[in-house]
Amino acid sequence: MSEYSNVMTFEIISEILFGCDIRDKLDLVNYTDSTGSVHKVNLYECLMKISHDCSFASMKPLNVIFPWLVRFGVGSENKRNNMNSDEFERVIKDV
Repeated sequence: MSEYSNVMTFEIISEILFGCDIRDKLDLVNYTDSTGSVHKVNLYECLMKISHDCSFASMKPLNVIFPWLVRFGVGSENKRNNMNSDEFERVIKDV
């Protein structure tokens, strides 16, 4: 039930911010997973996956001790998170 409510909330907020025809304007987002394969996912799934990946990356000891690793995308996990975030931002800016 919580997944359904999350999707509904995201769709309502998206329609309020961007208008009712937002689904027609949005492209699928290229999301790179931990194995390096690229999947086409919708905007909601991409946002949830990026949030999940970034929250786990923030708990890594090296990222806690050296926060600049995250900022400059040092390490494969941080590079992937930055790349996925840039792709998400590109799709939002296209709208």
